[in-house]
Amino acid sequence: MRFTDQTLSGIALLMPAATVNYAEGAVKSVHEFRGGAVPDTLYSHRLNYFTKNGAHFYYPYTLLSAGVVLGPDQNRNPGTMFTDFEQRDPEATCVLVDSGGYSIKKKTMNHHGNSTREKITDFNSMYRADGAITLDRPPGGFTDQIPDFGAALENTLENLDYTLLHSPDYMISKYLSVLQGESQTERRTWYDAVKTYPYNNWALAGEDYKDIGSVLDTLVIMLNEGKLDETNWLHMLGFQKLTLACAATTVQETLIELLGHNVTVTFDSAGPFNEVNEQGRVYRAANLTTKGFSISRGPAPDHPRFIGSDLPFPYRGLSSISEKLTLGDLCVNPRPKKRSTWDDLSYLMLQNHNLEVTIAAIIAANARYALPPEVAVDYCPPWLIRAKEGIHRVLTSGSIGMIDRYSESFKMLNKKINPLSRDDF
Repeated sequence: MRFTDQTLSGIALLMPAATVNYAEGAVKSVHEFRGGAVPDTLYSHRLNYFTKNGAHFYYPYTLLSAGVVLGPDQNRNPGTMFTDFEQRDPEATCVLVDSGGYSIKKKTMNHHGNSTREKITDFNSMYRADGAITLDRPPGGFTDQIPDFGAALENTLENLDYTLLHSPDYMISKYLSVLQGESQTERRTWYDAVKTYPYNNWALAGEDYKDIGSVLDTLVIMLNEGKLDETNWLHMLGFQKLTLACAATTVQETLIELLGHNVTVTFDSAGPFNEVNEQGRVYRAANLTTKGFSISRGPAPDHPRFIGSDLPFPYRGLSSISEKLTLGDLCVNPRPKKRSTWDDLSYLMLQNHNLEVTIAAIIAANARYALPPEVAVDYCPPWLIRAKEGIHRVLTSGSIGMIDRYSESFKMLNKKINPLSRDDF
């Protein structure tokens, strides 16, 4: 399967949040895996989706977290990654660097004041990112040093001041300023505090911004204040559901209509990578029904009895790599003390499968979503069709009060739904 500009044209774009092990593994020599005893069809370079020729599939967009790459105290020296400027075609690929605010909230990244700010700022400019999300201190996960929302916002403003003062001029236009907040009051307070900085592009972050109603509340204010007039990139952090991906497409279409210039709306997901790394699960089907849109997950084979097996991968045909994969390709480690029979390459191959299934599902979901309402009713949940209407009407009317009219449909976009039934197979 190959994704062309035509199949991606006009829809909000997924920026896969590549893990460091994947970004490094995709450019390793084949001899660094299994002593070189790897079939040509599974060579590690085929995992590099930034490569047009030879990869299992080509996809020119990704997100990378500077906080994750540099480590908890920003002292990690990462190896070569497929996202490196020298390793990719900068004219045909796009890397968005997330500075690491979410990692701070999870307490997997420490903030050492100016030392952290310097290393993140240097990483963004040296990495020559196509876009870079400003370093924020998200509300929540408070510490003695950052005890409340006000302190988190103040720390974020200090980060912005440092970034503005120490970044090269060409980077200013590449920054996406983070908007945060866990309530309407917090969101508006945060926006009012950061809107004076000279950044025209924006990233919406945090759990509250996964509610499309909250997104629209802020966007209407920004539209009315002219703060989107020069915007050409809007990113939604953590939009991992297919229905939210569809909603992001309507946001993009409507902003283009209102502003009269191109606006790219993107969103990221680490799910395709983390499902394998943390849960040992793979994606087995895209379920697009009138009950809801979802991707079902299942365990991947992992047992010593599959070592050397020619049995095919059970979800064959969903991805390019799955068409070639055997259980013996995955299960290679016979050591009984090791928790898994997978090695590093096994994890990377399954992540590659998950990502291709995700992209294909997003394209298929958007294709149904794009149908006229009278046709879409046979292919989409009714609340998704109504949410699409609501997003367009709220933004074009400029009325925050109209959000309430569609609130029930908007809430369904982020609800966990399992639309499977016997008729779906």
